[in-house]
Amino acid sequence: MSGAYRGMGKEWLKCSCAVCPDEGLPAHRVYYMSRSDADEQLAARNAKFVAAAEACLRHWDSALPIEVTDKAQVKFRVCFPLVAHSLSQTKAALLLLRAGQPFVATANTRVAFEHALTAQWVLLTHDGEERLVRHMEASYLLHAREFSKAVGHPPELKDIVDRPPAEGAARSYSVPMACARFDQSGLLYDLYRRLGQSIHPSLETLRAYLNVYDLEGHKVNASGTLQVPDDLYMSLGFSAVMAIDVLERLRLGQPHLEVVEKIAKAACLPFDLTRDDREPHLQHPAK
Repeated sequence: MSGAYRGMGKEWLKCSCAVCPDEGLPAHRVYYMSRSDADEQLAARNAKFVAAAEACLRHWDSALPIEVTDKAQVKFRVCFPLVAHSLSQTKAALLLLRAGQPFVATANTRVAFEHALTAQWVLLTHDGEERLVRHMEASYLLHAREFSKAVGHPPELKDIVDRPPAEGAARSYSVPMACARFDQSGLLYDLYRRLGQSIHPSLETLRAYLNVYDLEGHKVNASGTLQVPDDLYMSLGFSAVMAIDVLERLRLGQPHLEVVEKIAKAACLPFDLTRDDREPHLQHPAK
């Protein structure tokens, strides 16, 4: 039975590039930055990451309708909004890149990254969809209590604010937790934090709009083009592939996984986090 839905120890990020000194994608960037032709090489690499993101969006445009098994219904209903939002943010980031605003695009890329990674975590965690929803509900209840307190505890909010959240273990989820599960080096979480510098006030914000290396020249930039965050393009391609990968692993029969693999390999991006899962027991019911 199925349901049809219609539209209304490894280094992290394994690289299959033939010229890198090892398989780690961060080392790929460092390798090219040490070369005299770094700008040209990095531009070509970034173009492949963008091409991967664009290919994922084209695939997304024709992804519906989709059938999933009865067993995967609840997991799909939690993952699909995460995938959809991630890819919408990817689309927005690409539009900003074409408009010459890479630092602004980084904020969208961070959102795309977080939602795609969370969808992967739900996909690869037994009852992960239930844990994530409990986590979301606990956050909602906390905000409701704070709002109720701010407006004098109106009686119409009593039923909500008196509702207890699930126990900690039953609602346990965080981005650092997900990053640590799929990467022991810490680089995946470091990437997430660096993308966040475009969301929160940061030194990178200053560097994007102010030429800090020529303060006497009083040079500013209204579009924020003075600072292009490291690994922006890689993060964009990675997020798009991870989002599409979740969708196609939930699709009945998984007929399009080869398409995802082809897109990912063309840009030296990962396409299956099960191989990097440091806690594979979480994919199965507790014994």
